Amino acid sequence: MSYKFGIDEMMTKINILKDEFTYIHDHSPIEHVKSRLKSADSVLGKTARKGLPLTLDARHLDAKMEGLHEEVRGPGATLRVMPD
Repeated sequence: MSYKFGIDEMMTKINILKDEFTYIHDHSPIEHVKSRLKSADSVLGKTARKGLPLTLDARHLDAKMEGLHEEVRGPGATLRVMPD
């Protein structure tokens, strides 16, 4: 449950930034904000498919972990690209 609370806190902060920027500048570079929290079963399945250990021992934190953190993270924002 603590992960959900952390994600909720980050979502609140990002949405406040989005609203504040819109209020001050009449637009916001943040177009869309969403979050997700994968289940433990999903994370375990992903580690098994990638052949990763179930420990976070420092000698195992290498390039194979790249991509896994992308699946576990919480909030994400889509930013609008402004033309020059």
